[in-house]
Amino acid sequence: MVFDVSATMTPYFTSGEVVKGFGRGSKDLGIPTANFPDTVVDGLPENFGTGVYYGWAQVGGSDVHKMVMSIGWNPYYKNTKKSMETHVIHQFKEDFYGSILKVVITGFIRGERDFKSLGYQGVIIFDPPSVPEWNCFCGDGTGIIVNPEQEEIELDFDENESLKWCRNSESDCRIEEFNRSLEAINGRYSGNSRLPTIQVLVSWDIVGLVYECLDLLRLSRNVSDGVASWLHQLIVELGPRDHQFSAKAKKSGVKLSCLVLKNVIFESKNFVPILKTFKLYSRAVGTCRNVLSREQAVTLLAQVLTSDGKRPPLHITLTLETLSNMCKQKALCQEAVKCGVASTAVKILRSWQFVELQEQIKLCRSALSVLNRLASSGIGATPIKRAGGLDVVEKFLDTCPAEPPVYDPLLSKAAELYHYLATKKPLPIQSLRGPFKFADKQAVLSYIEDDSRSSDTARVEESSSGSELDPASEGIETTTRSGSNRQPCFLLVSSSTFQRNSPEIMGFSDFFGEMSIKDLRLVEPLAAPWGSDVISTKKQMILKFREKAGYTVDLGEINLKSERTPVKLSSASTHLHFTKDGKVTPILTHAPQRKASIELTEKPPAESVPINGVLTAERYGEEASKVRSVVPFVKFAFPDFCSDVPCSRPLERLYDKDRTVCREKLVTVVKRMSGEMWKPQVVYDLDTLAKKEFKDFDPEDLTPIRERQLSNDDLSVITKLNASKVVPDKNSLLQFESRFECGNLRRAIQVGPREYDLFVSPDLGTSDHHMWFYFQVSGMLPNVSYTFNIASCKKSNCQFNFGMKPVLFSVAEHVAGTKSGSGYVWERVGTNICYFTNQYADTGKKNSGDSVSGFRSASFTVTFKHANDICYIAYHYPYTYTALRCHLEMWKEKASQSPGVYISRQILCKSEAGNPVPLLTITDLEKSDKRQYCVLTARVHPSEANSSWLMKGVVDYLLSDTPVAKALRKGYVFKIIPMLNIDGVVNGNGRCSLYGEDLNRRWKSPDPTLHPSIYAAKGLLAYLTHQTTMPPFLFCDYHGHARYKNIFIYGCSPTLSWNKSDVNTMARDSLEYQGFPLAMQHLCPSFSLEKCDFTVARDREATARVTVWREFNIPRSYTLESTYCGCAEGPYRGYHIGIRELKESGAKFCEAIYCLDDKGKPRLHLRPGVDRRLPAIQQENGPECVWEELASPIDIGSSSSSASSDSESSEAEDGA
Repeated sequence: MVFDVSATMTPYFTSGEVVKGFGRGSKDLGIPTANFPDTVVDGLPENFGTGVYYGWAQVGGSDVHKMVMSIGWNPYYKNTKKSMETHVIHQFKEDFYGSILKVVITGFIRGERDFKSLGYQGVIIFDPPSVPEWNCFCGDGTGIIVNPEQEEIELDFDENESLKWCRNSESDCRIEEFNRSLEAINGRYSGNSRLPTIQVLVSWDIVGLVYECLDLLRLSRNVSDGVASWLHQLIVELGPRDHQFSAKAKKSGVKLSCLVLKNVIFESKNFVPILKTFKLYSRAVGTCRNVLSREQAVTLLAQVLTSDGKRPPLHITLTLETLSNMCKQKALCQEAVKCGVASTAVKILRSWQFVELQEQIKLCRSALSVLNRLASSGIGATPIKRAGGLDVVEKFLDTCPAEPPVYDPLLSKAAELYHYLATKKPLPIQSLRGPFKFADKQAVLSYIEDDSRSSDTARVEESSSGSELDPASEGIETTTRSGSNRQPCFLLVSSSTFQRNSPEIMGFSDFFGEMSIKDLRLVEPLAAPWGSDVISTKKQMILKFREKAGYTVDLGEINLKSERTPVKLSSASTHLHFTKDGKVTPILTHAPQRKASIELTEKPPAESVPINGVLTAERYGEEASKVRSVVPFVKFAFPDFCSDVPCSRPLERLYDKDRTVCREKLVTVVKRMSGEMWKPQVVYDLDTLAKKEFKDFDPEDLTPIRERQLSNDDLSVITKLNASKVVPDKNSLLQFESRFECGNLRRAIQVGPREYDLFVSPDLGTSDHHMWFYFQVSGMLPNVSYTFNIASCKKSNCQFNFGMKPVLFSVAEHVAGTKSGSGYVWERVGTNICYFTNQYADTGKKNSGDSVSGFRSASFTVTFKHANDICYIAYHYPYTYTALRCHLEMWKEKASQSPGVYISRQILCKSEAGNPVPLLTITDLEKSDKRQYCVLTARVHPSEANSSWLMKGVVDYLLSDTPVAKALRKGYVFKIIPMLNIDGVVNGNGRCSLYGEDLNRRWKSPDPTLHPSIYAAKGLLAYLTHQTTMPPFLFCDYHGHARYKNIFIYGCSPTLSWNKSDVNTMARDSLEYQGFPLAMQHLCPSFSLEKCDFTVARDREATARVTVWREFNIPRSYTLESTYCGCAEGPYRGYHIGIRELKESGAKFCEAIYCLDDKGKPRLHLRPGVDRRLPAIQQENGPECVWEELASPIDIGSSSSSASSDSESSEAEDGA
C-alpha cells in the first residue's frame, strides 16, 4: 500500500559521510551541494518519491541550518544512478568532505522534472524563497535532529492489514484486534520514532476509527474497563495533529466521550485520559464548544468536582482547566454558574495550603483561572462573593509565599480576581473626554454637504442668467486640496478605474518643480519660505499655492498680494472659537479661492538659527507662537529647543525588573480598594484651569485659534530660587504643568507622602489613548524619591514591564552640562518600574451583564538631584512641530553652504487647524531624467516621536557631504513628509487626529476635509505613478512600536496575503521587497531582521503600507517600526535606544537604499559575519568610484535567502 510521501514519510531522518559528487552544483549552477554515499541513497524507502524536498541539516557538531534536497536521477543530466544532493542554506568557509551530515526531511516541494536550461533548473530547484515554511512542522529544527541514525518508519504489512480489517469488519471483536495492532505499533516505535509514527496514524484516520470503536463500546459487554480510557489516550495523542479533529469531534466524538464520562464519573481508575480529552475539546474554539453545551458537558464536569470521595489533585486540576477553557463562551459560563462551579472553586482555593507542594501551584492556578473567567464575564461575580470569594482572595494575597518566584503568577491572578470582585472607583476626573474639543466630524460633514448643495443651486441660477464664471479666464486655480470641493475625487475610486488625466492629479505637478526646470544649478536652493517650489536667481516667481480656504499662511518676509475673486459657496472651511465652558466648537465660514503672488523684499531674514545648528530660545519662541493649537498654551517646554545637542553620555541600560516591587504594588492597590490609605489632594487640574481661562471669553469672537506669544522662563526662575537660597519644605507639594506643545497632563493627585497619581488627557475627540505623557514638575526636594503613577492607561501590557524607563530632562543638569562642555540631553530614569491594574474603573463603558473595564498604572520612582530644579518627564523623547519648523530653517542654512544640493520646501496642504504641512524635496542640482523617487512619511501617530528623530537622521544624512549621500542625491529624488498628523502632535494626542480618527486607517479612501494630509500624500503618489515615467522606487512610513524591541520593518508579500489572488496580480520577486530589510540588517546596529514581517492582513488594508503596495503596485512599500524601549539583539542588546541611536538608524536607512540596485536587490554579497556598516571604501576617489564599485548586481547568496525566509514568519503588525 503506497501513501503520499509528503504526508506519511516526513519527517525522514538520515545521516552519512559527505562524498564528492559530479561537481555540477558549484560549476554549472553556482549552487554548492553535499552528496551522500550510495549506502545512504539505497536505504531510502521504496515508496519515497523523487523530487525536491526541504528540511534541516547539521554538519558535524555545528549549528542546525535549513536545507533543500534533490532526490532522484536528474533528467537534465540523464543520470543512471539515483542521488541525494543537499544544498545547506548557509555560507560555509570551506568544503566539508568527510564530515558527517545529518538531515531531517520535513516537507515536499515538487516532483522531479526536466528543464531546458541550467539556469532555470537552478532557480527552480534551489530558490529558498519559493520553499514553504520550514517552521510549519518542526519549529526551529534544533530539537528534532537528536538521533537521525534511526530506523525508517515503515509499518509492517501485517499491522497495516490488521488496522484495515478493523475498519471494515462488522464484528465487535475488531475492538480487541484494533487494540492489539496499536499496542504492537506502540511497542515497536517509541522514542525518536514516535512522532513519525503518530503522523502515519493520523494520515490513516485512526482518530475516526477510535470514534467508531467508542460507538461499538456502548453495546459491547466483553471489553475491559480500560479500553475506553486507552482509546481516549489515543485521541489525546493524535487529536492535536489531526487537522480534521474539530470536525470529527463535533460530529460524534464529544457525544461519545460524554457517554463514557457518565459511566466512569464515580471511578478514579483510568480517568485521566478522559479528562485530558475533554480539555482538548474545550480548546477547539468555535466548533466543539457548542456541542459541549448541547451535551451538558459542563454539568458532567461539575459532578466530577462535587462527587463524593476525595478526588486526586490531578483530576481536580484537569477538570478546572477544562472548565476554564469552556467558560470563554458566555453560554457555558452561565451553565457553570448554575452547576455551582463558582462556589466549588472557592472551596478549593480556600484549602490550597493543605495540598502537597508539588500539586499546589497547578491547583491554585486552575482554580483562579476558573474564577477569573466567571468574574470577568459579569455573570459569576455575585455567586463568588456569596461563597465568600472576596475574603478568600484577600487572605490568599496576604498568605501567598514570596518565595519561590513561581508563586508570582498566582499572586497576579489573585489580584486580578480581586479587581473583578471588589467595587472599583471611577477615574477622579469630570469626564472621560478631555476639557477641549475641536469639532464633531459629522457636523462638519453635514455643513459641507449643505453648502455643496447650495453651491450647485447657485451655479444653476448663474448659468440661466448667462453670467456663469469661467475660472480659467479669471486665472483661478481650478484644483484644490483644501477640502472645500466635495465632488467625487480620484482617491475614492479603485485603481482599476483610475483616470490618468484627472485634473485632480495634474494639480500635484506643482510639487515636482525638479522635473520642469532644465538646470537646477541655476536655481538658488530654498531661498524662499514655505509655499514655493523654487525661487529663481532674480528672486521673483509666481507662487502656485494650494491654501486651505479661510486660513492665512505666515510667509515671513514675503509680501503677499491677493486678488479677490467672487466667492464660491462650495468653498467652506472650519474655524474654531472657544465657548465659556471651555469647549471649542466649529464656525464654518466661506472664503474665496485666491491667486497669490509673492515678492521677496531685499531685507534679509532675521538671523534665527546659528550656523552650528543649535537653536536659541528666542527663535524657538517665535516659531512656537505661530503654531495653532486647540489647547491654550502658556509656554513652550525648555527641552524642546535643546534636545538635539552633542552629548557624551554612554548607552543607557534597560531596567532590571524587581519582582518584589511589583508584588508590593499589587498588594498596595488591593489595600487602597478596601479603604483609603491617604487623604488624596488635587495639585493640578487642567479642567479647572480651562474654565478659568475662558470664563470671560466672548463666544461671538470668531478668531479661529488664538495665537499667543510664547516664551520660557525656566532659567530665570531657577536662578532666582538659587539666589534666594530657598529650599522647599519637606511637606511641600510638587508643582505640575503641561500646557505646552505635546504636553497632555490633565490631573495630578497626591495619594501618599511622596506619591502622585497622574491622569493624562485622552486624544481630542475620543475617550481613549492614554499611553503618551509629557509634563513638567518642580518644587522637589533633592535626593528624595518620588513615585509617579500614570493611572489612566488602558493597554493590557507595555514595555515598562520589560526594561523600559521613562525619560527626564533636568534644566539644572542642562546648565551644568553646558558649563562643563559635556552637554546634556534627555536621560532614562526611574526605579521600581512596574505596569499593573489599578483601582480605577471605566464605569462609563459598563454594559448590562458585563464586568467593569479597568485602567492600569505605569508606575516609576524618580530621585531628583537638585532642589529648585525644573524637570520634564515624558514617555519618550518628544519632538514637537515647532522643532520641525526650526529644523527646516536649519536644513536651509546647511543646504546654502553645501554646493550641489537641491532642496525645496513647500506647503503640501493645511492641517485641520490650519497649520502648514511641509513637503521636503532633496536631490542633486544637476538635472537628470533617470532618478528614481523615494517617498518617506512619518508621525501619522502623534506619540511616535521616535519616528521624527529617525526622519531627522535621514534628512541630516542626505544633506551631508559624505560620498554615499552625494551618490544618493545623484541617483534619487527624496520626497519627504516629516509630519503627517501635525495637529495631533501639537495638542498632545497619542494616536488620533483632531477629529479623533486614526489617520493610518484612512489611506484607502481619505477625505480632503477630515484627512487633508493623507489625501495630499496619496495624491503625490498618484501623480508619480500615473503621470510620470518614474514610479516611486521605495515608500516607507515611519512609526513607533509599543510592544517590541529593536527597529524592524513590515512589508508586503503576495504569497503571505489574505487575498489569495495577490499571488497572480502583484509582483512576486521576493528579493524586490526583502532586499531592503536584508541590507538594513547588515548596516543598522539596532535593526532586527527576525522581527520583520511581510504578512498582508485584511485589517491592514487601509494602512499606508498596504494601500500604496496594492493601489500603486510599489513592491518596496514598508512600515519602519522603531521601539520606544531598547534592543533585545544586536550590538545594542540590553540598552535603550536614544536620540543619537535613532538618528544613526535614519542614516543607515539611507545607506541601505544605496546598497540596492534599480530592482531593489542588494548590490553587495552580504554575509552573516559582516559588520553592520558600509564596506570599507576608498572615499578619496569620490562618489563616482563608490557608485561604480557597487553598480553590478551580485546574487545575495544562500545566507541572505535564509534570512529573508525567516523574516516572513515573524510576529504580526501591532498597530502601525
